[in-house]
This record gives sequence, C-alpha cells and structure tokens, in this order.
Amino acid sequence: MGESLDAISAVTLMRVLLGILMGSAARFVTLRVDSRQVPSYPNS
Repeated sequence: MGESLDAISAVTLMRVLLGILMGSAARFVTLRVDSRQVPSYPNS
C-alpha cells in the first residue's frame, strides 16, 4: 500500500512539475513573440 501511494504521489508530482514547466515555456515563447511584434520594444 505504501509503495503504491508513493508511486501515485510521484506521478502526480511529475504531472504538476511538467504542467508548470510547459506553462512557463509557453509564456516565455509568447513574450518573445510579443516583443518581436512590438517595434518600440528594445532588442537586447
């Protein structure tokens, strides 16, 4: 029982981390696209 609970919590933790990672990546890409579309944004 303990091992199965640990496995379930591990999978849930991985799913949460993956979701946060994908969300951060999507936000980063969106910000890069927005900065490209705005001509007044400083290119640094």
